[in-house]
Amino acid sequence: METTVKEIDSIVEWYRELPSDFVGINDLKHKRQQLAGLSDWYATVLGEVCQAMHHAKSNHEHLKMLKRERFAKTVSDSAAERLSRVNTIEEMETYEKASGLYWSMTSRFKSIGNVLDAMKQQLSLLKKEYDEAEAMDAVEKRISILSRKLKEIEDAV
Repeated sequence: METTVKEIDSIVEWYRELPSDFVGINDLKHKRQQLAGLSDWYATVLGEVCQAMHHAKSNHEHLKMLKRERFAKTVSDSAAERLSRVNTIEEMETYEKASGLYWSMTSRFKSIGNVLDAMKQQLSLLKKEYDEAEAMDAVEKRISILSRKLKEIEDAV
């Protein structure tokens, strides 16, 4: 996972460092494809972390309930509740760590999505500029041809 996160970070950093007049459509397409593939893998891992977080919460709640029932046989309900919380602190820590990892990864995943969207917009803009430049070249060629023909006609007359 660490190498994939580094790959994601390197692509995001590459994109962040692009000059405003960058015109390398193919390079941008390639980096976007790579980031999309890594994003898919990251989403899979995020799903596994979410599942682990829910499992840790379920485990903590189940163990806390069992301990509360056991303590309730010898002490008051409120004391049993406090004792069950104290005696399941490790399970609660496991859940909190999983939860923190999940939310951290979710935030990063949204950020990756934002970068992919920005790359898509930039590709669209570059393609539009490229198409306009090609159209202008075609017009200039046509004008050049017509100018030569006009000159030939003028010379012939």
